[in-house]
Amino acid sequence: MKGKGGIAILVVLLVIGAGVFLMTRPATEQAAPATQTAAVEATTEDTNHTANMAEIEPAATEEVAVTGQTEDATTAEGIAPAAETETETAVETEAASSDVPATPEAATTEASTAEATPENEGNLLSSPKKLTVDVRAAMADRILGNMDAPITIIEYASMTCPHCANFHNTMMAEVKRELLATGKARLIFRDYPLDQFALRASMMARCAPEDKYFDLVEVIFRNQERWTKSENTLKALAQLGNLAGMDDEYIAACMQNAELESAVLAGLREGQSLYRIKSTPSFVFNTQKNENVKMITGIDNPTEMIETVNKLLNMR
Repeated sequence: MKGKGGIAILVVLLVIGAGVFLMTRPATEQAAPATQTAAVEATTEDTNHTANMAEIEPAATEEVAVTGQTEDATTAEGIAPAAETETETAVETEAASSDVPATPEAATTEASTAEATPENEGNLLSSPKKLTVDVRAAMADRILGNMDAPITIIEYASMTCPHCANFHNTMMAEVKRELLATGKARLIFRDYPLDQFALRASMMARCAPEDKYFDLVEVIFRNQERWTKSENTLKALAQLGNLAGMDDEYIAACMQNAELESAVLAGLREGQSLYRIKSTPSFVFNTQKNENVKMITGIDNPTEMIETVNKLLNMR
């Protein structure tokens, strides 16, 4: 009985356990989907968050990158090609004209120079092309009259001197007729510039062809008031030089030639040393045997010059 009672109790316990198991299984299965759903929802939320972060952060990063690319693209499309084109053009141009390879800096310099050109237009002291000026030939004595004339008249004049202009405009014709054409005297013109414009005018005239020198000097004196009072004095002066066949580049080269400038000023100092020239116009009269026989400073009419030459001729 004890054995059967124990078995019966065991059976009951098994039945109860099976019933409890059957009763609890649906709740577990129902909870499992809920848990899985929550897990899926949590995963979805995490995925969406990550996706949102992916949409924000990379977008921000991309925006910065695009902005940078846009600026670079603008630079590349708007400036760089032009610069490259100018550089290539400069390289090709310089390669064709020079053995020295061009550089972007050189192209920039050329561009800067080109941009500055309008501001310097008409300025004859701007840098000219390198042109040869024969200073020795330019400074050779410019002489009117017979080379073998017994009397030599040396005129020291300044291109801006009104009294010098008056002599050339009103008295020079008679001097030529009475003294030079007759073979009594010859006249040597020497520069004695009293200011910078007179110096530039002298330098320009010295660069003119020798056979046009005195014609240009006469034109400079005849138009003295106009070019000295011009708003652009050097440009007005250069226009007179154009009449002698010189272009502006050559005139600018003459006006900036340091050797020529030194030579003109040396002639001024020589006049001071040899003849004590202090003002313009001054005329020194020399004979074939003697120098500095007489000097006339300033002149109101040509009669004094003519009489001086005639006296010196009678003294021979």
